[in-house]
Amino acid sequence: MSLRDRGEFSLDQTGDSIGPGCNLSRLERMNVRKEGLLHVGASEARFTVRTRVEGRHSHVTLTFGRDRLEKVELVLLDGPRGAPFDPAVALESMRAQTDWMASLLGVPLTIKAVEVDGKMIEPVGDETWPRHAVLPWGEVVSMIDTGNGGSSVVVTYKTPQ
Repeated sequence: MSLRDRGEFSLDQTGDSIGPGCNLSRLERMNVRKEGLLHVGASEARFTVRTRVEGRHSHVTLTFGRDRLEKVELVLLDGPRGAPFDPAVALESMRAQTDWMASLLGVPLTIKAVEVDGKMIEPVGDETWPRHAVLPWGEVVSMIDTGNGGSSVVVTYKTPQ
């Protein structure tokens, strides 16, 4: 599996793959480039597109810094759109995306600990707390935004040595 081993996602509709080896020059040659919007700023570039990723309809944001892909943000678009915020629906969406990522990675996503006063703390019993997996190429985090009612997956790639 390319995601587990190399951190690469398959874009189903275009046949492209995106991962830590992707840069702006490569993006310009990809089929998906014709379908999305590229915004180039002084310190970073962002590319956004709606497409199928590993079988799931998604809104994708790629963030490039120093001409390399640093981060992939996925918002799954499988659920109802335009409905008022419902915490139960948002939580179910987070569970589904966490399970989806775990199946693609072949490893479970666990509660993401935070540092408080120099100690790492893992919240207990909070279903809304982000889940994550750390892999040799980077980190995958599944999270819910209770303020805006959405959930997303954020993949951050390690800086090459």
